[in-house]
Amino acid sequence: FASILANASIGANGSSFTLNFGDIINSDRNSATTETFVITYQAASLNVAANTNGRVQANNAVITFDGGQASGSTNATIVVPVLQVTKTIDSPNADAGDLVTYDIVIAHAPGSGADAFDLNLTDVVPAEVIYQAGTLAHVGGVAPASLNITGTTITASYTGLNIGQTSTLRFQARVRDDVNALQTVTNTASVAYTTLPGSGAPSLSPYNALAVERTGNPNDPGGLANNLIVSG
Repeated sequence: FASILANASIGANGSSFTLNFGDIINSDRNSATTETFVITYQAASLNVAANTNGRVQANNAVITFDGGQASGSTNATIVVPVLQVTKTIDSPNADAGDLVTYDIVIAHAPGSGADAFDLNLTDVVPAEVIYQAGTLAHVGGVAPASLNITGTTITASYTGLNIGQTSTLRFQARVRDDVNALQTVTNTASVAYTTLPGSGAPSLSPYNALAVERTGNPNDPGGLANNLIVSG
């Protein structure tokens, strides 16, 4: 079989392969015994825009022989993590000088298909409020691997978030005295994440450069398919 593999024909971008077995001689002449041979191989889901969560991909195989051919197929379902980030404030109608508490909750959205990895949260505290030193904390769910604030920018990182898991962060800020009456102050957090653990892994296939993880950075291989970034 090693020589058959060595002479396999691989289609463009690894989209197919052909094995030539030549003549197969079955020395067992007992027709009551079923003879089979099994070919096992692995394939990688490509990081392309068409591969969305829940997409069903059919894989077909055909064997040809003297006098005819036979075929079979099976389906694989593409799964992609889908996260959501929700940010709430305990006092949405605060006055100038009031102390407010923000909660940030990271979770899987309904229908998310897989665990998420390498999460990076960013939250810039708006200029209309003043972050209160020492109040940033993890208060529930999965703990971040790192949690920091530099200037007015809060960052947190996670190695992974499995389906069903959540993480809650909290901090306090004081509304500036010079804020305008009835002014709306918007505070948004964003989370970027990937489909595989580790960052910058090479392609899983030597035949296609897009057999890579999906990320939240369109500059990574796959371009605009790297849409794994959410905000709230």
